Amino acid sequence: MSINQPLQQATDDNIRSARRKKADRLRHSLEAMLRSHRGLVVLGTNQLVTELARRQELDEHDFCQFDIMLKSRRICLVCVPQVHWNNPASMTLFNEVKAAAKASGHEVLLAPEALVGRPQRLDNSRVTFGPEYEVSGTDRMTVISYLLKNGGGTLAQLAGLLRHPDPVGAVLHLGVIGAIDIDLNAAIAPATTVRFKQVR
Repeated sequence: MSINQPLQQATDDNIRSARRKKADRLRHSLEAMLRSHRGLVVLGTNQLVTELARRQELDEHDFCQFDIMLKSRRICLVCVPQVHWNNPASMTLFNEVKAAAKASGHEVLLAPEALVGRPQRLDNSRVTFGPEYEVSGTDRMTVISYLLKNGGGTLAQLAGLLRHPDPVGAVLHLGVIGAIDIDLNAAIAPATTVRFKQVR
């Protein structure tokens, strides 16, 4: 046996452990965010989606997902870590899972990890809607539920729903970090269109 084999095994174990811990944190953050919205019911994980992902050789540490009920609409929200979201080959696999689930009557929404976010320190020296801007889970869920119900909205409509002290900045921040789609290269106006982040 090569002297490097135990070292390689230890390295692989550490990588798997780190992936598992990150996946657990993301899953807990997503569940907490979903449960923060009164109009939405968390039903648990979707076993069909789990099985379809396994067939694509995506394991439980590659994503997290929950079935949710919004009014009479049942959706499986699949949260994809940025390392996969930014990888076209990985997203091809996730899109195949989504298509297979749809063929079986299950609606799947793929969302980037940025939609969940995590608490960050506010630094007033930064751009007001830049990477250090904090948007609560409740406000994020308000945006998610509105876009789920309506398919899209305007900057003014979404900002008017938030409790954030700077609601326009909060919506723009979600666009900057890639959680939702806003054309930040165009002139920003109250009628600026906001949609879910499109899977490439």
